[in-house]
Amino acid sequence: MSETLSFIDILNIITRCSLNTKPKNQYMLEIIDNMIMDACANPIAGSEDDTLKRIFNGSNPFPRDKALIIYSHKDETKLASFLREMGDEVIYNIEMEIQSSEPDYELDETCYNLQQLIYLRLKEIANKPRKKRTGKSNPPTIPENSDNSLSVIEYALVIGEWEETNRIDTMFVEALVGMDYKSFSNTLIKEKDMVEVNYPMWAVKDREERVADLCLRLRDEDIRHICDSICNCVFHGNGCSARLMNSISVLISIFSNSSNTLFSRRTYNGYLCKMLEQLTGVIDSNPNCNEVSVLPLLSEINYSYFISIVTGPSIINNISSVDDVNKYCYQAVLLKASEYANSALTERRFR
Repeated sequence: MSETLSFIDILNIITRCSLNTKPKNQYMLEIIDNMIMDACANPIAGSEDDTLKRIFNGSNPFPRDKALIIYSHKDETKLASFLREMGDEVIYNIEMEIQSSEPDYELDETCYNLQQLIYLRLKEIANKPRKKRTGKSNPPTIPENSDNSLSVIEYALVIGEWEETNRIDTMFVEALVGMDYKSFSNTLIKEKDMVEVNYPMWAVKDREERVADLCLRLRDEDIRHICDSICNCVFHGNGCSARLMNSISVLISIFSNSSNTLFSRRTYNGYLCKMLEQLTGVIDSNPNCNEVSVLPLLSEINYSYFISIVTGPSIINNISSVDDVNKYCYQAVLLKASEYANSALTERRFR
C-alpha cells in the first residue's frame, strides 16, 4: 500500500465526506476522541485553536508524543462503531477518495481497512526517528524491532507487577520493552526462578533487591526511556491496574533513594517532579490507586508530596475511622509529621 496519505490527510477526508455540521477543529477532535479509550483523555484536546488549526491543515506536524499516547490507548471497537454510524454511503465516499490516492487500498464495507489505515498512519508518526536533543528526553516508540540496551529480564524488573488482562498494563510493557506483549511474556515465562504467574497476575521475585542492583547498570538514556514510558503510558489516563501503579511507585522510590547509580542524579531528578505530579493526579482521579501501599512509598520519595496527598480530599473522603487515619499516615508518624497529618484529617473528618 502506497504511503501517500498522512494521518491528517485521512482525518480531513473523513471530515469532508461526513455529513457533520460542526467546525472542522471540533469534528476532527471528535474523531480522535473515538480512536482512544474512554479512560484516557484526548491529549490534544486542550491545545489552542490556532495550534489545532495548524495541525489539522498540515502546516504543523502532528505531535509525536501525542501520537504515542493515542496509539498506546487505542480502542479499535470504539472507532469502528463511530465509523459505521456514518452510514454506508459516507464510508463508500471516504474509501473512494482514499483509493484515488492509494490505488492498493481495498474497499471494505465493514470499515476494517479504513480503521487499520488510520491507526497505521498514526503509528508511523509515533515511530518517527528520535531527534537527539541535549538535556531533553524523547518518548518511547511503538514496538517494532527493538534495539533497546536492556534485556527482557531487566525490563521485567523495571515493571515489577502487572495484570495481563489490563490493556494499559500491556501497552506499557510494549512501549517500554519494544516488542509485542505475547513475545515478551513467552520469553519471560521461561524464567521460572524469576517470575511468579497467577493468571492474569505477573510478579517478579525479589524485585526490590534486584532493581537496586540494576541501578548500577542503568545509563542516562535508559532512565530517559523508562521515565518517558511511565509518563506516557502509566500516568496518562486512569486505566492501569493497582498492581502496576504500586509497582511503579516502588520503582520511583528505589530510584530516588539509591545512592550508588550509574545514571546521573541530574538526569533522573529532571523527571522526578513530573512523575510525582502525574502520580498525584492519577491517585486523585483513579479509585484503583487509592491504596495505602502507594502512599508510604511517596513519603520516602518526597515528604512534601506525601503530606499534600494524605491531607487531600481523595484520601479524606475514604476515611471512616481513626484506624484509617493511622493506616494512611503511619509513614508520616515515622517522619515525625503525625501531629500535622492527624490534626488536618481530624479537623476535616471527625469534628
